[in-house]
Amino acid sequence: MSMHHSVDLQSVQAQQNWNSISSDMHRCSMHDEEYKYFCTNHKELCCSHCAVKYHRKCEELLLTKDLFCTKEVRDISNKQISEKLDEVKKMFITLLESRSNNLKIIEQQKTAITKIIQDWTFNIKERVDRVQTAALEELNQICKQERVTITDESMECKSTIAAIETTEEMLMESRKSEDDMKVAIITTKLTGQVFKYLERYKIMEMNSEIVALGFDIENRCEGIIKTMSSIRKMITRVATKKTILPNIQPNSMFTFSTKIPHDREICDICSGVFMSDERLVLSDSGNKKLKLFNSRFQLIYCLKMDGENMYICRVDEGTVAVTVGRYIRLVSATNILVLQRIIFVGDDCYGIASYQKNIFVHITGGLFLTFDTSGIVINKIMSGNALDWHNTHCASPDGKRIYCTTNNRMVTMDMKGNRINMFESKDMKLPSGITVDKQGIIYCCGMVSNTVIQISPEGRQLGVLLSRNDTLQKPVGICLNDKNDTILVFEEYSDYVKVFKLI
Repeated sequence: MSMHHSVDLQSVQAQQNWNSISSDMHRCSMHDEEYKYFCTNHKELCCSHCAVKYHRKCEELLLTKDLFCTKEVRDISNKQISEKLDEVKKMFITLLESRSNNLKIIEQQKTAITKIIQDWTFNIKERVDRVQTAALEELNQICKQERVTITDESMECKSTIAAIETTEEMLMESRKSEDDMKVAIITTKLTGQVFKYLERYKIMEMNSEIVALGFDIENRCEGIIKTMSSIRKMITRVATKKTILPNIQPNSMFTFSTKIPHDREICDICSGVFMSDERLVLSDSGNKKLKLFNSRFQLIYCLKMDGENMYICRVDEGTVAVTVGRYIRLVSATNILVLQRIIFVGDDCYGIASYQKNIFVHITGGLFLTFDTSGIVINKIMSGNALDWHNTHCASPDGKRIYCTTNNRMVTMDMKGNRINMFESKDMKLPSGITVDKQGIIYCCGMVSNTVIQISPEGRQLGVLLSRNDTLQKPVGICLNDKNDTILVFEEYSDYVKVFKLI
């Protein structure tokens, strides 16, 4: 009867393994007794010894035979466990994909940084060559000047020596004369000539210099070597805990922290800008850093600045401009942040805005300067009496107007500095941060009133968008993402940024 029956050894072995595991799962690993109870407090199975020793004070112990009294109950429980296992498995798969993506990002950043280092070292070589050429040219100029000076002095010495020799010949000739009067006159003249020669010598000897050339290279070389040995510190590693951005519902709010372990001060974010791919660049004035976040508000990179970087605007798809004291820094914001150019303004910079790659910066005295990306001033706008005190500004989408916060008002000016209109409201006290969307609607923070006001391009209040009821506390800056209608609000002396969703 069994002549056509075959045995699958792998199935038999798997069944034996399962029987062994199943048998072990029925028994307590500590006391080698079968599980008889289920503790509802600790959510765990226990044998008789465990029940007496560890679960005496627990509220309820259920008999294991009562846990799954019917097949239907067992099937439901198995289904729930299966669904939970599937959910946990998917979580680990997501985590694995995240780590794999992180490896790809690291490789991309490695390639980008490699290119930057290669370009940087190439620029250093070019700079060294230029320094060598300039130093040799300067050495030639110095030597040429010294050669001219010493040659002139030598020529004058030779000329004086020739004159002295002529005088000596005249003196010898005078000795041959028998006319005592004539000899006396010649001797007197020659004596005066000798005194002139002595006077000339004193002047030349006093002005004459022994020149020694040198080149102080030791200290400079030591400084360069120390700098080169510390280049590795320029490669930064920023590790952040992964945060999941919750689904934002209309009018809802959540916060994210901008602080990293190396930050010693409160971040004090006052300005930020979204890039075209929804990455975010923020100015950390407290720690003097520029920080780059991805679209999930996870920190990607930070760039150390040499001053308090205050206000930011986006110049093009991959570049931002940052005001730092009397300078504007142009920074590339691609995979990392790279300083491209420094523009010297000459006075303290306040607000900054951009339109078609032109940068509008406000300085002391109500003066607006317009720079191109090469750092050349292409226009000057004098606001005159239009602004009595200025904090921040932004440009209209068509680039024809500038919206400025001043005192307790918002002033609209044209590109010649003429005031077009002025907005004032009891809902907006001490306006600070200001921005505009692609439709031309203006959003302005009231720092004292704890509000964000919506204003039409004509200067009419459309409503109070956010207030103290939305947990605002001294808002000093605002940033808008037109692509997903997200608003970021920066509060005074805070490590956190508040994110709101527009209806």
